[in-house]
Amino acid sequence: MIPFNPAVAAEVRALIQGVEDSTFDPIYRELSQIVDCSPAIIFRYCVDKPYFSTNFCEALRAMPDSDGLLETLSNELELSTTERVVVGLALSDSENPDLNLEGRKFTIAQIKE
Repeated sequence: MIPFNPAVAAEVRALIQGVEDSTFDPIYRELSQIVDCSPAIIFRYCVDKPYFSTNFCEALRAMPDSDGLLETLSNELELSTTERVVVGLALSDSENPDLNLEGRKFTIAQIKE
């Protein structure tokens, strides 16, 4: 099993710890949505979170070669043009110069389309 990113695990933990009678139903629905989702839906869920850019850059930093990864990822997850731009911008925020450049190029290519 692939371990959760610590930020995602912390969010789930915070949701569970914050459960009270009045908040049980909405928290249960939110957690159920995470469990029942496809990878594309989970990815889109994570894109909306404030920690997405940092976590995405860290995840890709460990990969030896990421040429074409953004295009493949975007196609497999059927991301919209807007979502593709968000992913490219997130990567352009990387401290790794190679990932930063790839993110910029990907973003520019998506905007041109």
